[in-house]
Parts: sequence; C-alpha cells; structure tokens
Amino acid sequence: MVFSFTSRVQVDRMGLSRGASCLLLLWLMTISHQQDVTCRFTADLVFLIDGSNSWGQRNFDRIIAGVAGAVDSLTFGPNDVRVGAVLFSSNVEDVLDLQTNATDFQQGLMSFDYPDETTYTNLAIEKGIELLFRNPRENVAKILVIVTDGASMSPEQTAYQAAVARSRGIEILGVGIGLDNTTELASLTTGGNQIIEVDILTEFAEQLRIFTNLAILSSSCVKEIVKQGMWKFEI
Repeated sequence: MVFSFTSRVQVDRMGLSRGASCLLLLWLMTISHQQDVTCRFTADLVFLIDGSNSWGQRNFDRIIAGVAGAVDSLTFGPNDVRVGAVLFSSNVEDVLDLQTNATDFQQGLMSFDYPDETTYTNLAIEKGIELLFRNPRENVAKILVIVTDGASMSPEQTAYQAAVARSRGIEILGVGIGLDNTTELASLTTGGNQIIEVDILTEFAEQLRIFTNLAILSSSCVKEIVKQGMWKFEI
C-alpha cells in the first residue's frame, strides 16, 4: 500500500493532522525495521453507506464517488485488502461482496441506485457482519466504516448490532457528514471515538481516503508490531 498525504485536511477526531499521519507512518516503518517485523497491509473492509432521503440524488452520487475514490491507494488482492459495501436505507438496498479487485469494487459501487428513504443503520451493521464472516481470513483485520448524515431510526437495535460486531473483533469507524450531533455515531465505534466529521462534501473523498488508509495501517501494522515486538501503541 502506498500512503500519500497531499491535503491540508485534519482528521480531528483521531487527533491526526496530515503531518501527524506521516509521522505515524515513519514511526511504524522505523520500528518495523528495528524489530525485523514485516507489516503486510491486509484487511477486510466493508463500507456501510447511508442512502436516506436527506441526501438528495446529487449528494448521494458524490458520496458514492467519494467512497470509490477512497480505495484508489489500497492494494487489493486475495492476500491483501478486500473491500465490500452495503447500501442501506429503510432496508438493506444493495450489497457488494468483498472484492479483490479495485475496478470490480468501484464498478459495483457505481451501480448502486439511490433508495431515498430512511436510516436503519442496524440492518447495515448486521449485513456487514455477515459479509465479513462469509469467507473469513485468519489474523486479518475486519473493519466496518459507517458513512451517514443522520441518526438511526432504531437506536437500541443499532447499538446492539454494533456491540455484536465489536464482540466479534470487528473494528467500527464512523464518518459523519454534516451531522449536528455525533453522539450516537461515536458510540457505535471502537473505543467510542473512531469518527471523523465532514462538513463540506468536497472534502469528503480526501478525508475518507486518509481515514481508510490509517484504519488499515493501525489494524494491521500496529498489531503485528505489538505481537512481535512487545510494543504498545494506540491511536
């Protein structure tokens, strides 16, 4: 995987600016070299994409394009990164199984139709768990990224499904777009704080790209360093 941090965007909720992100990467490379640790960037990642009526068609199209662009720098493959997606609204509207080819993922994503209904995030998390464990790989990070602009219609069920996911070792991240209140979204995530807020849609693709890269970096490389080198590092 190639990391390229080219924007001035700050990933506020993770406390990582572009410079801090680069320092984190350099730190990992240095420690990996000193400890003779090989960090292979592997993960199974599923985007849970809100298709509710608050977007409008134009903004929904921009969200889909942003998610498609966020994976450009990932190394897809059966032994590298696999990426899938769930489109949700009142129901699970569309599902893209874990893909081992970036073009296949992006083309599948672009075929999603805007459902223009409500926000049942619990159904998306449940489906995301199913995808991640359909053909699981051992010792590979499993990540759900919730992309939403509003609260779920069933908060209790959503909290329950998130707890189930976390109990099964799935890392949950949140991307809140134009949210007035991020409390619920943050509470769903690993540690209750793995969230970024995006106020301007033109910044969405770049912020999501950085966030996704860092998630895979921290889930694969840091864990390998901790396991082999007895280091403790938390983002």
